[in-house]
Amino acid sequence: MGDFKAEKLIKASSVMLAALLVAGAALYLLVFVNFFKNEAVHSGGEDIVLYCSRLLSDGYQIYRQHPSADAPFCYPMYPPVHYYILVFAHKLFGDSLIVGRLVCLAFVFAAAAIIGMIANIRSGDRLAGPAAAGIFLFFHPILVWSGQNRVDITALMFAVAGALWYFKFEKSRFAYLFSVVFFTLAVYTKQTMLACFAALVLSLLFSNAKRAVALAAAWSALSLSVFVW
Repeated sequence: MGDFKAEKLIKASSVMLAALLVAGAALYLLVFVNFFKNEAVHSGGEDIVLYCSRLLSDGYQIYRQHPSADAPFCYPMYPPVHYYILVFAHKLFGDSLIVGRLVCLAFVFAAAAIIGMIANIRSGDRLAGPAAAGIFLFFHPILVWSGQNRVDITALMFAVAGALWYFKFEKSRFAYLFSVVFFTLAVYTKQTMLACFAALVLSLLFSNAKRAVALAAAWSALSLSVFVW
């Protein structure tokens, strides 16, 4: 009888949590309806990101030359992955600030889903995934940045994708090494995402030093290859 009551409680909790997440997601979208209709820049990062993606689309080498002056510095603040994603999105849907914002909104929900999968894998609890995804979505910086054309959400999505790949294949012999592809994309979207990969490697030093060294070596080789290319 006790097990039956516990099972009913778990089912009721699952339904309530799912309903709250659906209602929250609907509210999330409604809050940004007016935001997406407004093409005014909401932060300093948005105009730079849009400008750099337009320069790439026009064929400029943004890390080597400036279109208006021979400045002795690189104009863009960030590596190019997000810019190239925007170039592709602009070719498909048109060149506008709104397109970039919609790309970032799609990525924030992708990141939430990935975080939910990580929580399920690490905890073994089916409620952990929706709870983790919900907490992520309503964390204040995420709520603010998700509707802006910035590199932060894209970089975070790649970082958590790398973590998911590692945790999913951590018992494999070699497959876990492919997680470095996502971590490299994260770092080449925003430099500070190196901290995510470093945290994973440092944590492994105390439990599996050989694996930590293998991950670090694979990431270093791939990152250096991309940098030289």
